[in-house]
Amino acid sequence: MSVHRGLYFSLFEARSMLRIFERHGENLGLLLAYAQVTTFTATCATYPFDTLRRRLAMKSPNTRHLNGAFEGLVWIVEHEGFRSLCRG
Repeated sequence: MSVHRGLYFSLFEARSMLRIFERHGENLGLLLAYAQVTTFTATCATYPFDTLRRRLAMKSPNTRHLNGAFEGLVWIVEHEGFRSLCRG
């Protein structure tokens, strides 16, 4: 969750590097649209890691015990495919 918030705030604060806001000023509609884009980007970037965190915390007799985040990431991608990280 902290990675999500950090990415969200850094993307939102990076708006000062964009020249769009200098031309249009502090337009409320533009700021809200930019906030939605940054939220969507941060969520898409961190969702696979949230899925991995949930899989590591899951205790089921049918699942393989994973020893760490990297091993879990490799195992999920090898056995279920990368798209399974985005499905949940």
